[in-house]
Amino acid sequence: MTTVLTAVGRALHGEALKLKRTLALRMVLVAPTLVALLALLIQSLAVVSGRGDLAATMWQSLWRSALTLWAVFLLPLLITVETALLAGIEHETQQWKHMFALPIPRYAIYVAKLCVAQALVLLSTLLVWLLIVLSGWLLMLGAPVLAAAGPAPVLLIGVRAIECWLAAGLIMSSNFWIALRWPSFTVPLGVGIAGTFFALFATSAEISRYYPWLLPLDALSGPDRLRAALVLGIGGGLIVATLGGVDFVRREESAPPRLGRPAAAVLASLLVAFVATAAYLDRGLLLHQPTPYSTRFVTVERGVRLEVLDWGGTGRPIVLLAGLGDTPHVYDVFASKLVEKYHVYGITRRGFGASSTPTSGYSADRLGDDVVAVIDSLKLVRPVLVGHSIAGEELSSVGSRYPEKVAGLVYLDAGYSYAYYDRTRGDFTIDLFDLARKLDQVKPGRGLRDPRPALRDVVASLPGFEKVLREHLADLDARSAASSPGSPPVDSTLQTRPGLAAASAIVAGEEKYTAIPLPVLAIYALPHDMGASNPLAAWEEARDSARITGPQARAFELGLPSARVVRLPHADHYVFQSNESDVLREMNAFIDGLPR
Repeated sequence: MTTVLTAVGRALHGEALKLKRTLALRMVLVAPTLVALLALLIQSLAVVSGRGDLAATMWQSLWRSALTLWAVFLLPLLITVETALLAGIEHETQQWKHMFALPIPRYAIYVAKLCVAQALVLLSTLLVWLLIVLSGWLLMLGAPVLAAAGPAPVLLIGVRAIECWLAAGLIMSSNFWIALRWPSFTVPLGVGIAGTFFALFATSAEISRYYPWLLPLDALSGPDRLRAALVLGIGGGLIVATLGGVDFVRREESAPPRLGRPAAAVLASLLVAFVATAAYLDRGLLLHQPTPYSTRFVTVERGVRLEVLDWGGTGRPIVLLAGLGDTPHVYDVFASKLVEKYHVYGITRRGFGASSTPTSGYSADRLGDDVVAVIDSLKLVRPVLVGHSIAGEELSSVGSRYPEKVAGLVYLDAGYSYAYYDRTRGDFTIDLFDLARKLDQVKPGRGLRDPRPALRDVVASLPGFEKVLREHLADLDARSAASSPGSPPVDSTLQTRPGLAAASAIVAGEEKYTAIPLPVLAIYALPHDMGASNPLAAWEEARDSARITGPQARAFELGLPSARVVRLPHADHYVFQSNESDVLREMNAFIDGLPR
């Protein structure tokens, strides 16, 4: 072992001496600087245009945009250039014969060159990390509106950057092998550039998660893709690096740049195994790309038309309802997984997308009536309603008032107080608007002959509202205590955006549903993934489990005996995207058990 390390150490020393004043060393600084400047430009334009809640999202937006640029373009291209330049040092001066004559094992030369290439790319990755943080500080200095963004999530940015580097291991090993094997600089450069740009056209395919040049991007795309990216990047990189090392050790210095039959057979077997594994893991997806859809409009009341998407499919009808501010297009990818077993529709609620935007009609029951009107217009026979987030109120409205119209309800992180009201807990928003409506009834000039019943109703509501009001105030105090001095305020002012008036009206029109006589599947993200970039993430997750989603899931479970409640730890609010396979499995089992 000591002999091996000594040999590798001597080879490393030689490689380090060769790097002085080379383009390979200068590229370490060029690529990260370009990424930082592009990300800084993107965020500066956002500041100038005043888009969104800038302070609250500045750090996440900055590091995501920077690392996405890095993962998709600059990191693969940097690996391509560095491997070509390092191999070119020997190719250009015809030094291979001299190197092979040195008293250093060939494997030590190969390992040393690969380690130097990896070290250069790692150094560049660390510079990206540093420059992202520096860019954020410069933005805060130049734009006072960003002062509330708080301290940089330095550790998070570093971890994400290192994950991208680890996921790029397969790209590194492949490019390194090609660069050593072919003396022409254009061969490894052409392969690397082609692989990088082909990735742009492969991102929409599910099988793209196994494409080497997309693995660094997959490392930024959620826990499931991160695991696959690290396994393929590290494991696949080690396998290819080993094969390349064996080929390097066995070849003659004057050998032509072609693979021998054994190496070609091994590579062909690996390629077949790779494609077969990917096809098995994505079985059904290769034949079912994101499904095309047709669009129609259904009139639900005078002057109000709703956009209805039809993704096709056969079997039991399913109607998808989106969350607040979204349209059914948020389900485009998810719907493509459902059409194999079901006929899938989606409804764009009033006030959003291509649907009409009337000035009224946003109460929960009116929105539920819209859904029923579409079901009747399409002549759907007892479909399954699937709703995300605020769509839970539409599901509960239809399920509690028209149980004969639907076969079952699926709540995708949608079973909150607007879907099932727990009288023992109450809800600040619902109780606030309910009390406001009651107080409005007893205002002078309302023409009530006897206001006493309405006043008694107000008095009866006060103890419960005082309870939820005190709890809400305690939450605000606790959050304030947990916040750092530079954290954004709790109630950031929303920028004007399309659908804001409709969204506000929907929140004001929430109802209290306490009985749903239908089979129910309620899937909760519990606790929610709050995002590690949020400095209050741990506090928020604990609060979510103890005070919000946890008690609500238990209330749903206890109050609705027909409900199956599923908890997905640390899932995103968009559970059908972050935990697609889990949601599909639970939905299929639930729908298969519904009576025909």
